[in-house]
Amino acid sequence: MGKIIAVTGSHFSGKTIVALKLAEEIYYKSRPIILFVSPDYTEPTLPFIFPNKNKEDLFSLGKILDRAELQKDDILKNTVVTKSMENMGFIGYSAAENKYSYPEVTIDKASSFLELAAGLCDYLIIDCADCQESISIAAVGKADIVINVVTADLKSMCWYASDKNFISKTGNQINVLNIPDKDFYMPDETVKKKLKINYTLPFSLYVKKQALCGTLTETLPDKNFRKAIQGLLKAVI
Repeated sequence: MGKIIAVTGSHFSGKTIVALKLAEEIYYKSRPIILFVSPDYTEPTLPFIFPNKNKEDLFSLGKILDRAELQKDDILKNTVVTKSMENMGFIGYSAAENKYSYPEVTIDKASSFLELAAGLCDYLIIDCADCQESISIAAVGKADIVINVVTADLKSMCWYASDKNFISKTGNQINVLNIPDKDFYMPDETVKKKLKINYTLPFSLYVKKQALCGTLTETLPDKNFRKAIQGLLKAVI
């Protein structure tokens, strides 16, 4: 069974990008089989990562979970792949889908999905949604490592304080300060001390350009950002 890594964070913390860039660095290191799962149905991630793909090429996590009995074949059929990273697959919700598109998923079914998915890969990376979403709840409970992404602002710190019980279900946790923009409302050092930050990811204009251009699955040319992610990588693998 593959290692389960759950990545949590408030909205606009850059959680999805941090999870994705970490997954890419794991892939570049040894070409393992990686599944990147985003169960967020309020802001579906697949159209964000693959804005240039045709809608029919973006399969849905909802179709996997809608089956009475979960099957590995359904996971494989609904996995989005790229030519540049053949051993890395993406699973999430499609554009225009929301919490009402499919029946509510129970914690037991979410746990079964995670077990099946982890059996198909070396690393299962969950881009967690929130403490109300079943797969995210199950992932935090089952994860080998939980990475908490925060930014240097009050909103992110309030999220961390509010969801502390949700994200404290596993002992192996890493707190990451992500700097998604140049402008901040709080000094970095204040946040680091308050939240016991383990790693800091610097602002990257290249990351921002990739997000805007829909090229997040391409190799990042920013050496400083990649060096910081690689430091996090060592703690993960």
